[in-house]
Amino acid sequence: MAWKLIVFVLLSTAFTAFAADSAYPDSVVATVATGNSPRNVCCHPSGEYLYVTIGYGYVTVIRTSDYSLVTLIPMDDDPTDLCILPAGDRIYVCDGAETTVRVIDTATHTVTDSISIPYPASRIVSMPDGSEVIVTHEGGHVSSIETSGNTLVGTWWAAYSPGGICVLPGGAYLYVSDKSSANATCFSLPSYSLSRFFVGADTYDICALPAGDRIYLCERDWQTIAVMSAPDNTLLQEISGVGTSPNRLLPLPSGDWIYISDNEEDKVRVMRTSDNSVVATISVGGQPAGMCSNSDGSMVAIANTASNNLTILERSSTGISRGIDLPASLTLSVAPNPSSNFSTIEIGLPSVGHLTCTAYSIDGRSEKLLFEGILPAGQHELPLSGLRTGIHFIVANTGDFRRTTRLVIVN
Repeated sequence: MAWKLIVFVLLSTAFTAFAADSAYPDSVVATVATGNSPRNVCCHPSGEYLYVTIGYGYVTVIRTSDYSLVTLIPMDDDPTDLCILPAGDRIYVCDGAETTVRVIDTATHTVTDSISIPYPASRIVSMPDGSEVIVTHEGGHVSSIETSGNTLVGTWWAAYSPGGICVLPGGAYLYVSDKSSANATCFSLPSYSLSRFFVGADTYDICALPAGDRIYLCERDWQTIAVMSAPDNTLLQEISGVGTSPNRLLPLPSGDWIYISDNEEDKVRVMRTSDNSVVATISVGGQPAGMCSNSDGSMVAIANTASNNLTILERSSTGISRGIDLPASLTLSVAPNPSSNFSTIEIGLPSVGHLTCTAYSIDGRSEKLLFEGILPAGQHELPLSGLRTGIHFIVANTGDFRRTTRLVIVN
């Protein structure tokens, strides 16, 4: 039954890939069905595949050339987080229900090993050289797994309720945020000697800039981001205006930008690290959670837990991703018209939004709901068939805009 439900969600969720925004170098270019309740996503170093942990015990594999489904990898129970080794040959997947970390071979897309750990894991990160992966446990610990033999190295107390985890680029320091304390943890590696430092509030995620000189922490309850110097762990700044529930952070490989997901507002904010100012807000829908980028930062994928999809952003130095202009308002047309049996509805959206499209009879009765859901900005095509001979009205509605066009079906 679980497999059937996942397949139904994958087949019934719309995919679109169109363009974008010339005002800021970020564009929603695709919404990709993943399966139920995606938690996190990672990208292969080659940029060829995205891997998504989803409910009912699977990892979804998405090909980035056309954002199509490649396969579902059975994982059992509750995969929560995942990381890929720098070499790209293996993925390590946490299980939130079992004391197990599973290993995926990316060449065959199969599970090749299962590693026993002391407690169920929630978050996982790879060391920069791929020699170890480190997992957090909700009970307050971290565990290290040596990747050459997939063996448990050790387990250490880390925080009262570990949130995010990150490693400084040189691999000398490991950081763990704490969802139940105003302090966070810094481990010196490889000894795992622990020091706690004051942040000011509970922190739900943490990330390091590629230069290794700063770390950023989500203070969700305070609706702020704390900026600390690293590795001396001194508070530099508290940043407001980052949303009502900042919960996950993604620094781009260049270190110039950090993405902040807000799962209460269904938005992602973009912060410029040169002055720590929020320069863009992107509506993505469906409670954004984990995020990843490809190796050059030109693509960002956002897992939306409530809407069962990925939002794909693309970036370019010119600020234009796929070279078409957005319409100033909602547009609607149908072709061919008149039609004997099949037409295509063409819709243009000026921004990401919730769209309903409905066919009505000439006397105003609702005949068929053609589409309802969130679509990115750009041009979209919806198939239309199954209407009786006669005159019909096709109505598209986003809340802000409403458009109607007439369609004639002939014998």
